[in-house]
Amino acid sequence: MKNKTGICNYINRILLAGVFALAAFAVSAPGVDAYDTYDGCNTCHGNFNASSYVDVDGQSWGNLHDLHRSRGAFIATGMLNTSTDCNVCHSGSSRTPVFIARSTGVSGLPAISCVGCHGRSEDGGHDSESAGLGAGLRQHHTRAGVTDCQGCHSDADPANYTPVGENVKPPYYANPGASRPNMPTDPCNSNPTAAGKETFAGLLIGLDNDGDDLYDRADPNCRRALSDYDGDKKADLGVWRQSTGVWYIQRSSDGGMISRQWGIGSLGDNVVSGDFDGDMVDDIAVWRPSDGTWWIQRSSGGVTITQWGARTDVPVPGDYDNDAKTDIAVWRPSDGNWWIQRSSDGGVTVTQLGANGDVPVPGDYDGDGKTDVAVWRPSSGYWSILRSSDHGVVTSQWGSPSDIPVPGDYDGDGRADVAVWRPSNGYWFIQRSSVGVFNFPDYPGDKSPTQWGVSTDIPVPGDYDSDRKTDVAVWRPSTGYWYILRSSNTTMDSRPWGAASLNDVPIKGK
Repeated sequence: MKNKTGICNYINRILLAGVFALAAFAVSAPGVDAYDTYDGCNTCHGNFNASSYVDVDGQSWGNLHDLHRSRGAFIATGMLNTSTDCNVCHSGSSRTPVFIARSTGVSGLPAISCVGCHGRSEDGGHDSESAGLGAGLRQHHTRAGVTDCQGCHSDADPANYTPVGENVKPPYYANPGASRPNMPTDPCNSNPTAAGKETFAGLLIGLDNDGDDLYDRADPNCRRALSDYDGDKKADLGVWRQSTGVWYIQRSSDGGMISRQWGIGSLGDNVVSGDFDGDMVDDIAVWRPSDGTWWIQRSSGGVTITQWGARTDVPVPGDYDNDAKTDIAVWRPSDGNWWIQRSSDGGVTVTQLGANGDVPVPGDYDGDGKTDVAVWRPSSGYWSILRSSDHGVVTSQWGSPSDIPVPGDYDGDGRADVAVWRPSNGYWFIQRSSVGVFNFPDYPGDKSPTQWGVSTDIPVPGDYDSDRKTDVAVWRPSTGYWYILRSSNTTMDSRPWGAASLNDVPIKGK
């Protein structure tokens, strides 16, 4: 590469995967001179067999070769099997050079070497020499000022090509095998301390494989499902029994039940569940209007009681500072002020948007990983959204006074969609953000009305099938049935859970 001096540290910082990860992605193209093997990467990225590598963020990777192969002090943390997996990366008896995109391969792991973990086959066909594997990290080279990649890789220009999302598994991630317990399986690194994560070596941050400078849970592609109490990235069915304060949650991971007493219905408590401790699992929590206290039972352990808000406020928890933790927040109808307590630093943000009579509808409408302040005005059907990305306000008309706002990411593009549910006929009117307009002109496919539910139902949208798209869903109080239209295959999932006769309310509906 040209102009290496001065950009190496930058590249190392944004990759965070150290020497091996960036080298693998910068290349991935057989027949592209030095980039065919790791040898061409040494100048910037050092010796793969060096005893220790520390990136500029202070993460110590140790010996990268040993970390990949369970060897020496890293037997417990290495990814590959010591006795059988050398040919995952190597080819030929000499073991050198190491090719970036080809190897001998082993059973279950094809002969694609480095790009098996650091590439996306879905990125194929966007350059002149290779299958396109590694497109994400080639964007990092371009951002760092390296331009000579573009001679062979047309996708090296981020303005003209966007790789697939962070949440798409590379080829090797899909088949780790029992003999490779530390082979990563989760490109979103959703629980960094668990087995099968990109931070298997005890590090804190994984890879930014799609090149958008957003890592792990901070990447919109990797958002958790709301109301996920077991950490499987699926929304769980749940009701809160106001008469007893007991939560009944059906875990989607195994069908088991979580039953826990938390909150007092007679005191007017409101369900405000969210991931307040940042462990990718929802916490059981209520907000008490009488004294403005938040009672949070953390899934990671322990209880937090915080006073925030007044009797007439509306709780609006969300991740307003993009630290992967839900922030305590209230909206004050009397003056339209949003009072947000940032979990990242304990500071306070006060923002004015809305007026008495509006309905707060916070969500990440611009896809920057931060919850945006937003309100919907039933009298006019207008949505007012304050984008956190540029502090601009978007106002658009969508819905009528009798509708119920149901924003969510129905198209899976990492941005909340403006949407309403009409009880009178059960129709869901969804404005997909992937269309790219906010004024709602009548483009083909722009509007997506779907009939689902009857007038007495309660809308409970959520990602129940873990496809990163919000599913249309309702809870029927008369029978306690949940009716879910799965976006992954357009089939219905119907299950009983809770009953209005027992004074239950769906957690999402609440």
